[in-house]
Amino acid sequence: MSKNSIKDNIVVTLNAEVTTMDVKESIELFNAKFSLKKEKTDPIFFKIKKIPLSRIDNYPITLVSDFQKNQETVNVSFTNFSLDKSKNFASVTVIKSRGIGAKFEIYYFKQVNGKWIFEGKELIALG
Repeated sequence: MSKNSIKDNIVVTLNAEVTTMDVKESIELFNAKFSLKKEKTDPIFFKIKKIPLSRIDNYPITLVSDFQKNQETVNVSFTNFSLDKSKNFASVTVIKSRGIGAKFEIYYFKQVNGKWIFEGKELIALG
């Protein structure tokens, strides 16, 4: 979202509860990105207990457990976390929503020398 399209008093909320959506599509994209053989992947569930930042680009961040629909709030939810058997590749689907609109993206990561490196993202859908 460009800075010009949002107001100064917008709040970014991170959804503390992770839910699953279309797991099959996420796994297919994950396997294709890293040329992994088809393997059984079970969803991993986790709860965000705290966040290391209180602001991003001067916008406050709030951790919430209930989804809020509000024009002045950007909700960020994490779904479909995937990790391959070698534990060298990972992905997470990120849903960013504001009001009635939403953007679904999958973020890819690769472990290099013990550190997780961002490998890019792919737009799944706009809603």
